[in-house]
Amino acid sequence: MVLPKLTVLLLLAAGACGGSHPARPAPPPAAPPAPPAPLTTKEMQEVVDGASRLNAGCRRLESPTGLYLLRLTIEPEGAVSNVEPMRAPPRGADPATFAGVPRYIDGDHDPDTPVVRCFVAAFRKLRFRRFGGPTVAFDYPIMVENLPPSEATGEDRACEQDEDCVFRPPVPCACNPCGHTWRRAVSRRTLAKWQRSWRRRRRRRCRRRCQPCTEPLVTLGSRALCIDRQCSVR
Repeated sequence: MVLPKLTVLLLLAAGACGGSHPARPAPPPAAPPAPPAPLTTKEMQEVVDGASRLNAGCRRLESPTGLYLLRLTIEPEGAVSNVEPMRAPPRGADPATFAGVPRYIDGDHDPDTPVVRCFVAAFRKLRFRRFGGPTVAFDYPIMVENLPPSEATGEDRACEQDEDCVFRPPVPCACNPCGHTWRRAVSRRTLAKWQRSWRRRRRRRCRRRCQPCTEPLVTLGSRALCIDRQCSVR
């Protein structure tokens, strides 16, 4: 039997259109996104350093001179869940903690101070980026340095080492100070010269009348040190 020419052409056209070819396979599913990278020490340091500079007013609160530690607990979502004040180790026990800290500042102080409480409240508001992994703890040092009123540089305070410096004792016949008063430091050589003069002065009767104090005396400063070749109090 011979098929009509039109039928043959239609069959050939249907084959050319791929009607008999199998369907293409579906593309593979996309890979899941990679987890966030862990939070680095450098990133934590930069964020907390910035907050410390913005809250520099905390350091002006009255607190003892010393080094303190704050331990921040950071969640993977970037929030700070806790800020714990900690007692810093003594300088000799952990020299790395005191890198860059002046030699006359030590640790091992009670952290319950106005300066530390101020920074705790500020650091609780910090936000870090999201990161992969468990909760992270980060220790941040807070240095507090109370400085006495500036004194003129002079020969009376000249020194080469800490052993050259002493506290200046009360001057004979002078009125006692009142309230919060910083001690003063002088060189041992100067003190010996003054003491010779004071011995002569004691032979004379003191006639100065002093006003009574309205508030008790609180002396500030616990060490006489040689800093920049001048006796100073810290």
